[in-house]
Parts: sequence; structure tokens; C-alpha cells
Amino acid sequence: MVPVSVVIMTKDESAILGKTLQSVGGLTDDIVIVDNGSTDGTVSIARSFGCRVIETEWLGYGLTKNKGIDTAKYDWILSLDADECPDATLLQAISHINFSETGVAYDLDFKTYFGNKRIKFGEWGVDHHIRLVNRQRIRWTDDKVHEQLRVPDDIQRR
Repeated sequence: MVPVSVVIMTKDESAILGKTLQSVGGLTDDIVIVDNGSTDGTVSIARSFGCRVIETEWLGYGLTKNKGIDTAKYDWILSLDADECPDATLLQAISHINFSETGVAYDLDFKTYFGNKRIKFGEWGVDHHIRLVNRQRIRWTDDKVHEQLRVPDDIQRR
């Protein structure tokens, strides 16, 4: 296990959440689900995986993600969407990070699929986002939509 909290925002994600939670289950002992009024069993699925669930009203993307960050056990946060399943290569890379280096933000490659077919070309074929950050240095903007991470200039991107 690594000192990383996984934070996932959900609403009616029962069809996919189990697969996502299974993919990160061996990475950490702290998975935080911030749920915004699911009515489909999402909360039950999250609890069955041992996640901590915060049930809250919709605050907008940035504030809701920050609520999860504030509740996390660890300073290092892996922010995922409910339908993002890190693969073995990414999980292995995360397990080798030196988490004492707080001046770093990790820009992760994304593999986008249409059905079961991976998109390898165009903008979606080379997609990436900063998703692994230290909450002492980096937080989401408070925007309701199109939230962004506020990354100070002195943070190194890897």
C-alpha cells in the first residue's frame, strides 16, 4: 500500500463503480467516495468495497472534489472519475514514487476506449491530465464546471 488517497466523485455510477474500485483496491487503504445523491446502489457498492462515503448535495465540480480531498487520510491524492480504471502499469509506477517529494504533480496518460476498442489516434489517443497531487500544495478551483487544478509555478510536472 502507498500513502495515497483515491478520491472519486459519484452520482448513479453503479454500472461501472465496482470495476473502478476493484482496479485500485490493492493500491491504498483509503478510498473516498463523494456521492451527490445517487439512487441506484452506488453508495452500497462503495461501502461493500470498504470505501469511506461522503453523501453531500451537489456543490459543483471543484468544491465537491475539494470536499473529498479534505476528508482524505493522506496528503497525496489520486483523483479519478468513477469510470477510470488505472491499469497495472500505472499502479506499478505509482508504487515506486518517492512521496517525500511534495513539489511534484504527476501528469497521467489516459487510455480512452469506445466500447472495448482503444482509441489510439487524434486528441483522445494522446490524452493526459494531472491527477496525482499533494493536497498541501495543489487544490481544485471552486468552479462549478470546468474546474482546474491550481498548480503553483514551482511545482514540477512529471
